[in-house]
Amino acid sequence: MKYNVAQIVPKMGKHKGQTRYYAKPTPTRKIGFEEVIRDISEMSSLTSGDVRNAIDRLSYYLRRELAAGNTVQLGQIGTFRIIAASRHVEHEEQVTTAIIKRPRILLHLTKELRSATRELQLSVHNPKAKGEAPQSPGGSSSGGSDTGDQDTGGGGSGDPGHSPHVGL
Repeated sequence: MKYNVAQIVPKMGKHKGQTRYYAKPTPTRKIGFEEVIRDISEMSSLTSGDVRNAIDRLSYYLRRELAAGNTVQLGQIGTFRIIAASRHVEHEEQVTTAIIKRPRILLHLTKELRSATRELQLSVHNPKAKGEAPQSPGGSSSGGSDTGDQDTGGGGSGDPGHSPHVGL
């Protein structure tokens, strides 16, 4: 995955008004549905129509089972489930459906899929940085010092493989 150097001037916090720099991901290629169908068809004995129908039925099946409150384990992809947290209230009689937050679909990825984050090669285009080779996430060299600043621009905890959950 490739990054460029970007800058931001925070409007609050300990670095308010100071120019700060971070690695901003460059846009990646978006693989369209038709290409997915074609690729899966070419990698299997299924026709493109078979693949399209299987994905359509899978979507329908997931919607039906998740709407019924069920958890769906999907082989080497992961487990889908619906979560809906609740606000805390002072009195027991206040506990009603009104305090339940909007439900979300959670996907718990398998180890196999999470391993893609460890195989990903990272590089930052920064002509001002001292020489650095592309590396895998979590490597010893990060293209700069770790100042403990808040992550800016899409990463999470700094370890892309840290959380196996994907909120949808």
